Amino acid sequence: MKYKDYYAVLGVARSASAKEVKSAFRKKAKEYHPDLNPQHAEKFKDLNEAFEVLGDEQKRKRYDTLGANWQDGANFDPRQAAGMGGFNVEDLFSGFGSGGSAGFGGADFFESLFGGQQRASASARNPYASQQQGRYQQQQQAQPKETKAQLDSEQPIYIQLEDVLTGVERSLYIPHRKEEVSFKVPKGIEPHQRIRLKGYGKESTRQKGIFGDLYLKVTYQEHAVFEVKPASHNLYCQLECPPWGFVLGSTLKIKTLSGDSFELTLPPNSSTDKKLRLKGYGLPVMKPKAGETATVGDLIVQLKVALPTAPTKAQLTAYEALKKADAL
Repeated sequence: MKYKDYYAVLGVARSASAKEVKSAFRKKAKEYHPDLNPQHAEKFKDLNEAFEVLGDEQKRKRYDTLGANWQDGANFDPRQAAGMGGFNVEDLFSGFGSGGSAGFGGADFFESLFGGQQRASASARNPYASQQQGRYQQQQQAQPKETKAQLDSEQPIYIQLEDVLTGVERSLYIPHRKEEVSFKVPKGIEPHQRIRLKGYGKESTRQKGIFGDLYLKVTYQEHAVFEVKPASHNLYCQLECPPWGFVLGSTLKIKTLSGDSFELTLPPNSSTDKKLRLKGYGLPVMKPKAGETATVGDLIVQLKVALPTAPTKAQLTAYEALKKADAL
């Protein structure tokens, strides 16, 4: 397997804490997300793969120890290592008899020399030796099972407001499964809610082919025009109006999140902090709460005074006339 420096992929030191690893992944995942930068799809896959390893304590230990062969760490057999240049006590007796240590070696070898006294003396020194060995074997066999929570994993997913408005089908590459999975983003999903991908979590280290679930935690992607406030389905935006529009009244044009265009009427003598509301042009409610009748939020338009950045001579003359009139 080709070695990948997962620490370099996430841009963290090898001594980085779990919190630092998670923070680095979130920052880079947002920067290289395919929805924002399709040309970085491969980079995003590497980020997911790196976090899958470094974000898991056990996998990170195996990676730090075995490098590119970290996935084989669970199958490591110390007896094989001993046979490769190390000292193996079983080899000491392999030349006796046709059966190796089973034919004339190990305990049988010592019995043949000492007439069984070696085994007897060991039992005499520790009369509970057989019981202790039995308990040790039981402990080895009765390893605690992994809980579902230990196999489940979570990662952030960034959703555009337009997708919240209509719902959408998305796909995500799962590095440890080496496959891409499709899933639905339901209409009206809220920040911090999770989308469950059954069977795409971490793989059991004790039973191959057994996987937990992957949970995608929703975050709204920042929008250029509209804003969403916490625990609200209303959308907020600003709309500029010239100073005389507040005094004389004005007709303003606005485009909603869905792309619909409207003309808003601003009555004369309106205050500069006036807000206009378009009912039913906010975000949909996925699961209305008890007593909640509205299934869609509103669009709240905050008016903002638009001053000329480079006023013309005619505009300056008009402002001078207004200044003199105001002084009378």
